[in-house]
Amino acid sequence: MNEKDNMPVVTILLVDDKPRTMLTQKKRIIDYLEAKKFGLNWIEDDGKDKARQVFEILKKHPIDIILLDHNISKDISGLEILKIVRNKHDLTDILYYSASEEHKEQLEEASNFRFTVVVEGREIADTLEELIEKNLMKWENIIFLRGMVISKIIQLELNINEFFTTYFSIADTHLENFHNLVMESGQNSLETKKRGIIQILDKEKLSKEFSGFNKLSELQQSRNLLAHGRLKQDCKNILTVNFLGKKYDFQKKDMDVILTSIMQMEELIFKLTEKIKNSRKRAV
Repeated sequence: MNEKDNMPVVTILLVDDKPRTMLTQKKRIIDYLEAKKFGLNWIEDDGKDKARQVFEILKKHPIDIILLDHNISKDISGLEILKIVRNKHDLTDILYYSASEEHKEQLEEASNFRFTVVVEGREIADTLEELIEKNLMKWENIIFLRGMVISKIIQLELNINEFFTTYFSIADTHLENFHNLVMESGQNSLETKKRGIIQILDKEKLSKEFSGFNKLSELQQSRNLLAHGRLKQDCKNILTVNFLGKKYDFQKKDMDVILTSIMQMEELIFKLTEKIKNSRKRAV
C-alpha cells in the first residue's frame, strides 16, 4: 500500500489483451475508492509479449492486486502467468477472470499473505471491491505485518542457503544434509552467512558489483525483535519490545522499510546466485 499527497493509494495491475473493455469496471472502482478517500494507481499490460512486461512491472511497482484475464493470447494464457506470479509474488492478491467453473477449485486459494479469487465472466467490480477490502485490512494489521516480515526473512535466508549450495557445488545427494547440518545448524546465523557472503565476494572480486549485504545484520535484528514484540497497551497497531534495556516500537511505516530492505536483498542474492551459475556453465 502506497501513499501519494498524503492519500493512501491502491495499485492495481490489469493484464488483458483488450484493456479498454474494462473501462466500466475501472470507473466503478475509482468511485468506490474515492468514497473511501483512497486513490487508485491503475497500470495496464496487454500480455502479448509473453508476460515479460508484466514481470518488469512487478519489479518496478509494489502491486497490491493483479486483475488477470484468462484469455490473453494464443502464445500464453492467463493461467500460465498466474502460476509464475503466485510462485514469486506471494504478497500480491490476484483476481482471475473470464475463467470457467473448472478453474475455480483449481485456482482459488487463501494463503497467509495473499488471496486468489476466480470470476467466470468479465463483470468483476463487486468481487474486486471485496478483494480490496481484504487487502486494506491485512495491510493495516500490525500482527499480520509482523508474520509477513518474519516469513519473508526466513524465505530470504533459504535463498541465501541456495547461493551457498550453488557456490560450493553441493551434489543433489548431499543437499539435505548440507541444509540441515551446515546451513541451518545452531552456529550458522544470518549474521554468520552475511560474513561468509562478503568473504566470497572479496575472493571473487565481486564486492563492488554486489555491495549492500551488510543490511542482513539489520534484518536479523528486526526478526529477533519482532518475534518477541507485543501489542502496545491501548494501541492495536504498534508492536513494542524491550531488549537489553532498550525499548523498540514498530509501526506500519517501520514494517514497510523492513519489507523494502528484504526485497532489495532478495534481488541482490538472486543476481549473485545467477552470476555464479553462469560463470560455472562457462567454465565447463
